Order: sequence, then structure tokens, then C-alpha cells
Amino acid sequence: MPKVLRDAYLAAAPHPENLCIERMRNFKDISVDTMRDIRSPAYRLIPHSRLAVLPGTDHMSLTSRTAWLTPMINESLYAPLPSSR
Repeated sequence: MPKVLRDAYLAAAPHPENLCIERMRNFKDISVDTMRDIRSPAYRLIPHSRLAVLPGTDHMSLTSRTAWLTPMINESLYAPLPSSR
């Protein structure tokens, strides 16, 4: 667990002793080859959805990409609703 996450959890958790140390120690990572083999068309199945790829961004640094995120979120929030036919 990254230190920043562990520290935040321990600072906010009502029962910090419940941090799953054993689960994290025994975590089996997913290989790069397995990750490359994932084929997920899910976003195509959600009506009016779009895929956003943020190069060089992981889930920890996503919120620091506000220059990219803000326009996408605003466009999504304020877009006219599609007409149903």
C-alpha cells in the first residue's frame, strides 16, 4: 500500500487496527501480459458514453489532471440530453 494511502487511512479510520496488513502482504499482482490481454468493450455498451484516455496518469495522480478533467466533466454535465427516438 502506498505510504500516502496508508497514512490517510490510519488518520481517518475509526478502527485503524483493521487495516488489512495480511491481505496486502499476500496480494498477488496481475502480470503485465495479463493486463495487456484484457479486452473490455463496456464503455461501448453504455448509451452516449465516451472513453477518455489520460496518458501518463494512474488512479493516484488522476485528480492532479484538472486541466484535462474539468473540461470533460463540464461537457458531460452540461451536454444536452440526447433525444429519444
